[in-house]
Amino acid sequence: MSRFKKRNNNDREILDVDGEEQEEDTTSTFDSVNEQDTSTAADATPPVTMKRRVKNENTERLDALVQQFMNEHNTSKKKVEDIEQSHPWVVYLKKKLEMLFWIGSSLYLGHYIDFINVILYSSEINRVYFYISIAALLSFFSIYIYITYISKKGGGKPENWDKSHPKAVPYATICLVIFTFGFIIGCWNKWGFFTPGILFVFLIGLSYLV
Repeated sequence: MSRFKKRNNNDREILDVDGEEQEEDTTSTFDSVNEQDTSTAADATPPVTMKRRVKNENTERLDALVQQFMNEHNTSKKKVEDIEQSHPWVVYLKKKLEMLFWIGSSLYLGHYIDFINVILYSSEINRVYFYISIAALLSFFSIYIYITYISKKGGGKPENWDKSHPKAVPYATICLVIFTFGFIIGCWNKWGFFTPGILFVFLIGLSYLV
């Protein structure tokens, strides 16, 4: 009986040891499976936070560059304003030089392309569109002369037209648009793609004369 009890006790101890080893094996395998699952899940999920971080860094850099550009622009503009206030003759000389440049450029261009003879005698000019453009230009100048020299509202300055004469601004704009397209279409057969550039130079020189 004693031997039998000893054998039973030994068998129980062996069974207990085997059960503990099996439990440890199952727990270790379960832990390894969990680690693999977490690693695969971490690998499978996209790096959203990294993308957001990079995006925030790029936006911050862009904002810094824009802010730096605006600061430099403001400082340069302030320097120009200080120079103009301290040296008003510089502003006066600058305006006169610009006026002489554009008026001289328009006169030279008109002489170079023989503008007057072409307009009066050339058969390549589409007279219908050209006369429409001239009528629109005369209408614009009539509005400009009335607001600037006849009417006393707003001091006659163009920047005050929208307040002093709000109805005149759309009509003046329409006249300029009709003049532009009429002149380009009317003179296209003569000068082709150079017609918009010629018109631009003439308009700038005319604006300084007026």
